Amino acid sequence: PDAMIGLPRHYGCVIAVGSAGVLVNIGLAAAVVAASQSKFAMRFLDAINAVNPHLQNGLPKDYGWVVLAGTGGFVVNMHLARQVGLARKKFGVEYPTMYSDSSKEFNCVQRSHQNYLENAPFFYFLLAFGGLQAPRCSAACGALYLLGRIAYARGYSSGDPKKRMRGAFGYIGLLGLLINTLLLGGRMIRAGCGK
Repeated sequence: PDAMIGLPRHYGCVIAVGSAGVLVNIGLAAAVVAASQSKFAMRFLDAINAVNPHLQNGLPKDYGWVVLAGTGGFVVNMHLARQVGLARKKFGVEYPTMYSDSSKEFNCVQRSHQNYLENAPFFYFLLAFGGLQAPRCSAACGALYLLGRIAYARGYSSGDPKKRMRGAFGYIGLLGLLINTLLLGGRMIRAGCGK
């Protein structure tokens, strides 16, 4: 039956995972709205205020840099998606085919974008929360990570998967975001968030 509709054999798994992701996001949005009126939400904001004395309206003074770094992530994603679209035309790979049986170079372009998407949730989580701890440092770490993703994609898209390692320096930025987020978590626990 899969061949009759032109989808890969296991494409149902992709649809199921994507649908689950949408449901999780809807659930998180509903939880945020509900929690905004809760005592826990008020304690959370109080703990954030205790952690960073430079807050204005609940966010650090320089949090705009974090927002710009996050927007940079969107731009990188759109760039990589465009590269996949161009590669589809160049190598004659029609939608919804994920990989080509005949073009390793197309598969490398496609894989570089998919790898970005696989890591994006972690990047945005660490950027958003690490930015509450140290906004400028987190924005710089985010920019370094994104530059690494571009270098990774360029190397991978060459058709030689080993060249993707040219972007490994970006993980230094991700490590910085992880450290900032862990520091924030520790400071929030010490400040009494959730008591």
